[in-house]
Amino acid sequence: MSKILLIGLPADRYTQPMLGLGYIGAALMNKGHTIKVHDMASENCGNIAQIEKEIKEFKPDSVGISVLTAQFTKAKEIVKAIKKLDTKIITVMGGPHISALPEYTLKTVSEVDFVFAGEGEISFPEFIKLHNSGGDFSKVSGLGYRKNGQIFNNKAEIIKDISLLDFPWKLLNPLNYNKGELQGYTAKRRPVVTVVSSRGCPYRCTYCAQMSVFSYHFRVRDPINFVDEMEYLNKNFGIREIQLADDNFTFYRDHAVKVCEEILKRKLDVTWALINGVRIDKLDTELLKLMKKAGCYYMAFGLEFGSPRILQHCKKGLSEDGLKTGYQNVKIASKMGFITHGFFLMGYPFEKEEDIDMTTALIKKLPLDRISIGMPIPYPGSEIFNYYMKNKFKSLDNINWDDYNEGNFKPIWEHLSGTTVATKIRKTYMMFYLNPVNMLRFLLKLRTLEQFKATFNGFRRGLLNTFLRIYTTK
Repeated sequence: MSKILLIGLPADRYTQPMLGLGYIGAALMNKGHTIKVHDMASENCGNIAQIEKEIKEFKPDSVGISVLTAQFTKAKEIVKAIKKLDTKIITVMGGPHISALPEYTLKTVSEVDFVFAGEGEISFPEFIKLHNSGGDFSKVSGLGYRKNGQIFNNKAEIIKDISLLDFPWKLLNPLNYNKGELQGYTAKRRPVVTVVSSRGCPYRCTYCAQMSVFSYHFRVRDPINFVDEMEYLNKNFGIREIQLADDNFTFYRDHAVKVCEEILKRKLDVTWALINGVRIDKLDTELLKLMKKAGCYYMAFGLEFGSPRILQHCKKGLSEDGLKTGYQNVKIASKMGFITHGFFLMGYPFEKEEDIDMTTALIKKLPLDRISIGMPIPYPGSEIFNYYMKNKFKSLDNINWDDYNEGNFKPIWEHLSGTTVATKIRKTYMMFYLNPVNMLRFLLKLRTLEQFKATFNGFRRGLLNTFLRIYTTK
């Protein structure tokens, strides 16, 4: 049996559980291995010296690191430090960034021994078993490795039944993730924690990189299994609110209905929020009523663009009828009392000023309580990353991955300038958040002191970002 240290790197803003590491760690524990998770996000520490101290004390045989694009530089520093301490420690990298660029990682990071693409709950334990016994690595799903001077990348396979995975809370303490700002920062009740009832997304939006991990395969957990986890968190840790990080909670209507019915059947005293952007065309009045009855109070909508031309260009997959129905669903949800949050994007590579103006007009039209306006960032694995490779980067060697830290990336556009995009974003934010009707509607939906405090802090930070963040072109 092995001793394995799993490292989660610090996030820029939000404190969310490293669910991927929790799931993988639980799978490894089931095979008899000794596992420790060093989660820099919850511990609010990105200090390599602390990791070195932990390695000296724990003496792991292997170290696995989950990596987002903005964390790649830090991850390289960590594996280099590990190898300086003990060259015998097996170093492994995984996560979204590595899943998109496994060969590049092995070519450019000499200190990493293996990489994983895709999901690791089955393949990582199999890899450890084969590594300990000298088996054939070619049989391990998603594994990338070097052999005789060559790099090999095995095809990643998805986990078909994600209900069979153990809860990640064997290794993660959900109470550790209530210290900072949450993604859905208007949490109604604490303690709160993020969970998932599904994985993946069947859509092919060009600005999204999820396919590098899930390859467009969408799977849902058994509703009973998912509500079992909610109940477990409530009874064992006192969790009072769940934030669902699903991309498509309502994609299968029957799944959403059964989850709600199971919550009601058990009379769980847990509120919940959909923080990641529900498809507007995958809702209806009766489903919204049931969700509200079951404790859902907050709903983010993936609206993105107001321009039909750009929606089609980015392959959002919404028909004219779907948009009409979707916008009506937003209005119905607001009227029912849900806190409504719209996710929007401005600065798509092919946008024109009139396209952005259509997004602003849509924001004015819909009864939203909150909005977030981002810029489409070309993460590895997304379709627009290929566009950037052709028109800006030319080579992976020309990319500074630190530029992917929040607010640092410099986009390119065919019809716009950085000044134009920044001005449009600022004016839209000001138009929305200084509208007394919007503010009053939002405030009337708040029910707890926690919500009022979080709203004030979020508004203050958002206002500062609106004025201080500067976007440039090339």
